[in-house]
Amino acid sequence: MQTSIMEHIKTVDPAYPIPAVIPSKAGHSQTWVSSPEGHKHIVRAFTFLPGVMGENIYEKVNSTVRSELNKNLGRMLALLGRNTRGFFHQKARRVCLWDIQHVTQLRSLLIHVKDEAQRDYFGAWIENFQRNISPVLPALRSQVLMNDFNLANVLVDPLSPSRITGVLDFGDMAHTPLACDLAIGIGSVISLAPNPIQIIIEYLEGYTSVTPLELEEVAVLLDLIEARMVAFLVIASWRITIHPDNVEYILSGSENMWSTLQAFKDIKRSDFLRTILTSTQVNTISPPSPNPSSVLSSLNTVSILPTDDDEDEEKLLARRANALGPVYRLFYDKPLHFVRAKGIWLYDKEGRAYLDCYNNVPHVGHCHPYVAKTLYHQSMALNTHTRYLHQNVVNYAERLTKTLPESCKDLTYCIFSCTGSEANDLALRIARAYTGNEGIICSENAYHGGTLLTSQISPEVETENERAHYQNFDPGHKSIRNLPTYVKTFPPPNTYERHIGRPRAGQTSTDQDDESVDDTTFFLSFIDKAIDNLNQDGHKPAAVIIDPIFSSDGLPSPPPGFLQGVAEKVRASGGIYIADEVQSGMGRTGDALWGFENHGLVPDIITLGKPIGNGHPLAVVITSQRVIQKFADSTQYFNTFGGNPVSCAVGLAVLDVMEKEKLQENSKTVGAYLRQKLEELKEKYECIGDVRGMGLALGIELVEDRKAHKPSETLASKVVNGLARERILLSATGRFSNVLKIRPPIVLSMENVDYFVERLERVLRKEYVIDTTGGSQDK
Repeated sequence: MQTSIMEHIKTVDPAYPIPAVIPSKAGHSQTWVSSPEGHKHIVRAFTFLPGVMGENIYEKVNSTVRSELNKNLGRMLALLGRNTRGFFHQKARRVCLWDIQHVTQLRSLLIHVKDEAQRDYFGAWIENFQRNISPVLPALRSQVLMNDFNLANVLVDPLSPSRITGVLDFGDMAHTPLACDLAIGIGSVISLAPNPIQIIIEYLEGYTSVTPLELEEVAVLLDLIEARMVAFLVIASWRITIHPDNVEYILSGSENMWSTLQAFKDIKRSDFLRTILTSTQVNTISPPSPNPSSVLSSLNTVSILPTDDDEDEEKLLARRANALGPVYRLFYDKPLHFVRAKGIWLYDKEGRAYLDCYNNVPHVGHCHPYVAKTLYHQSMALNTHTRYLHQNVVNYAERLTKTLPESCKDLTYCIFSCTGSEANDLALRIARAYTGNEGIICSENAYHGGTLLTSQISPEVETENERAHYQNFDPGHKSIRNLPTYVKTFPPPNTYERHIGRPRAGQTSTDQDDESVDDTTFFLSFIDKAIDNLNQDGHKPAAVIIDPIFSSDGLPSPPPGFLQGVAEKVRASGGIYIADEVQSGMGRTGDALWGFENHGLVPDIITLGKPIGNGHPLAVVITSQRVIQKFADSTQYFNTFGGNPVSCAVGLAVLDVMEKEKLQENSKTVGAYLRQKLEELKEKYECIGDVRGMGLALGIELVEDRKAHKPSETLASKVVNGLARERILLSATGRFSNVLKIRPPIVLSMENVDYFVERLERVLRKEYVIDTTGGSQDK
């Protein structure tokens, strides 16, 4: 088996420094010879490799050389694993005591550990390993590996000690997890220098430059390094009883290793994992889908994924209330405590994975490694502001405007800020400067930001008393706060509500709709009313601002030509059209990169935020020279952080990921599949009144039943909280808070869709019952 794997390595990677087998005169890899005493022995011959054993030089070199050697050790181990991944031999399945996946079998050797405290420690440690770590190992990446990459089997150049010249001894190789092989390598050096965590990071930097680690491998790595030390110490105790004449050699390094093992007890798993997972030197790959697999179940059970701290949630809630005051709100009946995220998943402090079907900020996936590393590298180079020259802001502005359709060729100017609120605030200031007017038109349940000005055009943000009116479904209640006289609203173009006869906010029983009027004309009439009301109050329109998917209005699907008609009417009255793409932009709708494109519309101003920075605060106003000039003449705009080199590097990285991973196409394909699944669910449950939206911006209208179509905020709340217990993140929106808003990072996959729909149906079955007499109700 040893000869076979060495020959395999030489075939795969001839330059890898292992000795070559010298065949016998008969052409065999080994032969028999007789000793003078007449004993027969198997003999193999190998080519010579230069160098000295690593164990003879490791502790003698300075810290800089040792650091480089650690990285090279990790790299050479990973290369060796890559070279053997296509190899298999049936004897590699043997149980080898040095193979730490079998460390629990060392129980029988504990009787040889003379120190009672050590013996008790090893016994308890093995029990814990069997209960918490052994169940995880069968699901880790495994193959035939050297299983003994230690300093006694590595040769280094004595003149350049960080350079590895040879790897020897394949006698302990086994079919074992990569993480075990890696832990053995790290375990051989961990007790030979100070700062074991730094040694691990250096070793991992080299290893993961060749073979990035999976989440599960990182999660058990510290335990496996401990397993290597436990195995070494227990086996050494046993071996000295067999070879009493060689005690000094066998126990060499044992004292340091025991001290290191004890020091490991003070290392919090959460701190260790956070250090590794956030290290820019260590490469990891995205976790697999958390369908209920043995791997994630085991990881969740033993709580070995990172935790923020050991603090009780109730204590944290109390501290939060004292520190942050009464302004902030938390989602869900039972607040969730997340400590890490990756891709489409968030992880709580217990390591449980939650499918994110709500957050549109991490647009290309939580903590995307390319975006995060781009941010890191630029922040390590320079971060200033737009009053100095820098290519990033220019490159990003040019590239961003090139994503717009040909019809928007005049929109070439970018003005940067940090948030969508700032962008919308700035857009309104520009509109007022350009038109000389003050009036603003928005939809009745819109949300456009949190500044003083944008909060006045965000009627979605209400008081608790106002929300109570929704719960009672009071047709006479206007779903808006007391807005300034220069702000007028229009009902969102909700064709579903119109055709089921649901009263609009403020509509009375005597105010009946003309059923003969088509939807587009019908809803455009409210734009006329808003313009008239502004004029009556002495405010000419400066702008209408619209989120093309009406996300906060319940995601209605506007009738054909509606948004075009809005733009025409507002422009005719002296105003301009602002497309708020904070919710709908960057490919979310699937059919187009920008939401307004779906309506054949050319805005005067476009505002961007949230998704373009993937979690980094980045926002942009895009407009034309014609619109911006008056504002520029009257104002010297400056935003300290808007358009800084780091933010623009992040924006460029997000565009790179969008293109390379074809995420707009993914949004279209997966979004269509999700909508199909939801339509199928609608046929089964009377509480689903409507399914609407496009791409990965979808809404599910929940009602008490499809006879009266009475909106059910109660059921929506139960479903949202029920899904949270099923580890699915979702929220509700719309004027009655009865529309489930599905707005995930656009890396959502079809497998994720199946996972989501299965759990959504499970919650619906629990929270909604169909009455056999013909009715139905919330449970």
